[in-house]
Amino acid sequence: LDVIVKEPPRHRSLAEVLTPAIQLASDGIRVSEQLATDIRKGIIGGRLSNEPGQAAYDEARRVFAPTGVPLKQADLLIQPNLAKTFRIIAEQGPDAFYSGELAEALVATQRQARKTTNSHDQTKLQGRMTLHDLANYRTIIRQPVEAMYQGYRILSSPPPSSGGLTVLQILKLLERFPIGDQEQGFAFGSPRTFNVMIEAMRLAFADRAVWMGDADFVPVPIHGLLDEQYVASRSALINPDARQVSITAGNPLPFNSLTESPATHIQKAPPSSKEGVHTTHFTIIDHAGNIVTYTNTIEDLWGTGLMVPGFGFLLNNELTDFNPVPTRNPDPERFNPGANDAAGGKRPRSSMAPTIVIHGNQPIVAYGSPGGSTIINSVVNMTLNLLDHHFPIQEAVDAPRISQTDADKNLTLETHLPLTGIKGLKALGHEITTTSFRKIGSVQAVAIDESNGQQFGAADHRRGGSVISLP
Repeated sequence: LDVIVKEPPRHRSLAEVLTPAIQLASDGIRVSEQLATDIRKGIIGGRLSNEPGQAAYDEARRVFAPTGVPLKQADLLIQPNLAKTFRIIAEQGPDAFYSGELAEALVATQRQARKTTNSHDQTKLQGRMTLHDLANYRTIIRQPVEAMYQGYRILSSPPPSSGGLTVLQILKLLERFPIGDQEQGFAFGSPRTFNVMIEAMRLAFADRAVWMGDADFVPVPIHGLLDEQYVASRSALINPDARQVSITAGNPLPFNSLTESPATHIQKAPPSSKEGVHTTHFTIIDHAGNIVTYTNTIEDLWGTGLMVPGFGFLLNNELTDFNPVPTRNPDPERFNPGANDAAGGKRPRSSMAPTIVIHGNQPIVAYGSPGGSTIINSVVNMTLNLLDHHFPIQEAVDAPRISQTDADKNLTLETHLPLTGIKGLKALGHEITTTSFRKIGSVQAVAIDESNGQQFGAADHRRGGSVISLP
């Protein structure tokens, strides 16, 4: 979450701002095309498809398939229990979520597990969260990561999210190339433009896999990863007309501080686990220019599939964002800090990258995206479209995207990209997966005209985004 406040907005109580949500949950909302698709996936073979008899799974099915059939587009989705939860929080404040009846129901729900034939496995699958854990949870306000790119100051989310830091590193790796210059072969969709983007993504994701995690538990070398010398050494590995055969993480430690002892060799990180994509992003600007760009997720589609009975909200499965197998290795010859290994009280690494671009002292555009690890590359595509290709904001959102979320694989291109660019990549040895137009992110953005202060919104049709203007 990044927030730019230009002048204090009018104070509103929590009860006041929750009132519309309470009304919508009580009266119902019409199911959109995207939500109808997600409900069908959840009920038929997905997180909500369990056999009846487990209360929490039954709870979600009662909400999203009240007659036993998944709700369809334009059906009315009514959520009285969610409205009840909102009323409790409106009346008692946020602490009501972390103690009392609501917290007790939440803890009881996460102890439930899918039925198995092995009772030992059943015990292992039960959640271990306690009321003490909930009561001791604290929100931490952090400083955004930031860097300059092409004369613009870019701010984004800091660790434990890897999103902002990886976005900035990719941009810095690309800054030396004349992206957008057609005469030098760097027009949108050209083989050279595609190739340098992919190579920068591969380098940055290799670093991400080793060095990024919860900075409250492990030292994340933020300054080293963005250091001009370190970035230059990594960017020098990029040849616009060739593909690197293999990429490993670099060693930013010598560039992070004068006292930090460098690792001798970096152990290659295993491929990143698949991140969930049940994520939402919105970007808001008010009449005074105050900006919020906000990403929120429950990880996989429908999270765990567990809905708290009587309270109407789903539990996430964010633990899957940790390394599935611990990677820490202190051996200098095979060093790995285990930055994203699981630990009690530790926050898992995400890819959320709510971003604000500032020119001079003026915020000019803000955006972000859902999409698991493709969030990072969606934001990178958007940034290049705006600042290098100089697309209008809606065209920058609509333009087809490319994404590589691993050092060696997972290269995905959306359909409708120029064939010359695709053929050029194949000739360089890239293994390409072409995906539908809805698979890589869903950017929602606002922009401010520097000359007159006029505000614009841009919505991504990949997941049914929309622009709403209020008087």
